[in-house]
Order: sequence, then C-alpha cells, then structure tokens
Amino acid sequence: MADFEEVSKEKRRFPKLLKISLLTVLLVVVFFSLSGLLIRQPTFKTIEYKWTIKSDPQKLQEYVEFLSLKSPPRNHRFEKGLEDTRNYIYEVFSRYGEKVEVEEWSKGENIFKNISVKIGDNERKLIVIGAHYDVWGDFPGADDNASGVAGLLELARLFSEAKPPVQVELVAYDAEEPPYMGSELMGSYVHSKKLKESNKEVVGMVCLEMIGFYSDTQPMIYTFMNILYPKKGDFIAVVGRYQDREMARRFKKSINGTKGVKAVSYSGPKIIGVDLSDQRNYWSEGFKAVMITDTAFLRNPYYHTDKDLPKTLDYKKMASVVDGVFSAVQSYK
Repeated sequence: MADFEEVSKEKRRFPKLLKISLLTVLLVVVFFSLSGLLIRQPTFKTIEYKWTIKSDPQKLQEYVEFLSLKSPPRNHRFEKGLEDTRNYIYEVFSRYGEKVEVEEWSKGENIFKNISVKIGDNERKLIVIGAHYDVWGDFPGADDNASGVAGLLELARLFSEAKPPVQVELVAYDAEEPPYMGSELMGSYVHSKKLKESNKEVVGMVCLEMIGFYSDTQPMIYTFMNILYPKKGDFIAVVGRYQDREMARRFKKSINGTKGVKAVSYSGPKIIGVDLSDQRNYWSEGFKAVMITDTAFLRNPYYHTDKDLPKTLDYKKMASVVDGVFSAVQSYK
C-alpha cells in the first residue's frame, strides 16, 4: 500500500515539474525576445526620401581615393600627410560653407587639428555630424575612415543646396586612432568639451565610422547577435545606447527610406565596440549620440591593413547612407 502511495505522489509531482519547466522556458524565451526587441528597436515605417538632390557615388569615390591613395599616410608619424588631408577637407568645406573653423591643440611636437563648418541658422538647435580623418599605422584607410570623411564632404554639398531646419556642424576629427583613442587628445574629446561649455542647445551627435564596406557574410562576436541581425553583411548599423534609441530609430528609418541600403539599429549596453569611436566623448558630456557604421572589424577583413583600399568599397550603398543621414536631419522640426 505504501509503495502504491509513493508511486501516486511521483505521478502527481511529474506534471507539476513539467509545468514549472515549461513556464521557466517560456519566461526565458519572453525575456530574451523582449531584450532583443529593446536592443534592435524594430521599425515598421520609413522616412521617405523626398529630395531631388542626392549624394553622388562618383564624388564619394573621388574623395576616398584622394584621402587614401595619397602618400605619406595621414597619421602623426607623417605630419605632411595630415596637413595635406586637413587642407583638402578645408578646401572642400569652403566651397559649401561660409566659415570653416580650425580647432588646434598640441602635445610635445605633435599639433592636432579639427576642421569644421556650420551650415544653417545659428539661432536654431545644433546637430553635430563628425568623422575622424586620421589612420592607424601606415595604411591607406579607405573604409577606416576616408569613407566617413567622404560622407561629411558630400553632406556639406547637400546641406548647402537644401538648408536644414536645424543648424548642422560637420566636424573632421583628428586623433581618433591609437595611441590617442580614449585620451584627452582625441579631437572629439576636445570638441565635445567646448560644445558643452557653449551652452548651445544640441539635438545630438552622429558619428560616421566606416560606412563603405559590404560583403556576403556578417561575422558576430556573440551568438545572440547572430540571432538578432542579418547574416549577410549588406546592411549599415545605427548604434547607440538605450537612451539614444529615438535618435537611432530616426536615422534608421531615414536610411531605409532611401531604398538603397538596409539599415538596422543597436540600442543597448556598450559592448562589442559600441563605444570605440568619437561618439563616446559626446556621451561623456551628456549628449545623445549614435554611430553609423558598416560594423568595422566585425565585417571588414581589411581593417587596419594595407588592403583597406578604395576599390573594396561600394559607393552606391555609401551614397544611400549619406542620403539617409541628410534626410534624417531634414526631418527635425
């Protein structure tokens, strides 16, 4: 009789354990699904591109080729390379903006310079769009980051032809690459500090960090990222913290609205290199900021090598990214 009662208890316990196990699995699935939605911030509408002017792929290629095929390289071992780059950026900005500014600082024998231009009404809110022009090592740096600088130069032309509803400051930064990354010598560190002191009302900052390389594969460091994001590297990513999600969604919808390249977004913790570019310094000063990137070293096998050349980039997709950034800024009130 006792054995029968024990068996009966076990039979009753089994359905209970099964229910608990199923509930646990369900809660885990719900948790990760909600986390995925919060991180990826899916959007179901786009901001339609309604402008007659568009970014020119040929101009983008011209800019990238000048910046990356010139010799010597644009880093602080070759000051002439840097100065040639600065002069080139200054000259192009001067075609489209009334006042180009040079922000200068130094340490030892090294002189650092940001080159910037403002377009639009000074009484309006400000949005900063920036890209670093220096390279790591002695490499050409076509994607990293001549592509971002080329985007800045084309945006100068677009905004000069269709004035934005907010004031736009386009900034080409010095000293983003090692050994300066994370230091007070970074161009974006210097610029963000000055911006904070100005008390200007700032919409946010957009960092263009490698926007030209697309491929058939998209490696990811973490398994969960492979679940959330495409396995083909034909997209551009809009990356920020959770508190930057509204800004990320705006730029993603605008890039998708060009119908020339697919955009996805990441709004979450600072992992997998989320803070490894100039937007980090604007976050530190309390500004909203996003990075627009082709995912850099996650995708591009030529990252920080002598094979990071202009011929490896897709200028039509780059043009769609630039158009998307232009359209997103024009969508502000």
